[in-house]
Amino acid sequence: MPPLAGAELPSCAESAFDFAQALPCSVSYVESIRRTARQEAIMGEQGNVQQNNVQLVRQGYDAFKRGEIAGLLQLFADDIEWTLDKVEQIPFSGKRRGKDQVAEFFKLLDENMHALQFEPQQFIAQGDKVVALGHYVWSVKSTDRRIDSDWAHVFTVRDGKISGFREYTDTAASAAAFREPGPEVAI
Repeated sequence: MPPLAGAELPSCAESAFDFAQALPCSVSYVESIRRTARQEAIMGEQGNVQQNNVQLVRQGYDAFKRGEIAGLLQLFADDIEWTLDKVEQIPFSGKRRGKDQVAEFFKLLDENMHALQFEPQQFIAQGDKVVALGHYVWSVKSTDRRIDSDWAHVFTVRDGKISGFREYTDTAASAAAFREPGPEVAI
């Protein structure tokens, strides 16, 4: 019987010439195969969970891009924690908790900015985390300035729902785009 990938062949397996030696050796070998099979099954389950988490995040982006915010909110846990760095000029920045506050985020986002490009490009999953890397270009409605930036979004998934969101982006470029034009300062 060929060994399972990764299963250790007991040292007695090659030298078991009598029944007294062969039985303990066979039991040890079978246990080694079972242990390896359990480990492979666990790794397979983790891979499936991670794939499901990535699919959930992709569904969220698809709903956002279609403007279906009500559908997007259904993908979130009731106690979702939503975090962007707080930037004084940006009304939708900062931390929010719960679906109602996240709905307010999307309302303020829509009132203040228009997406010219929004492209998630890569997804990386490990455990309950999904990291999405992408690029966006936004137009700020009040200043008609653009934000052109790469970003990283870190999602936490719990019980099949998105329970956490954290954005990493160029906050200086975002603040500059929201700043009203003022008098030029000569240096």
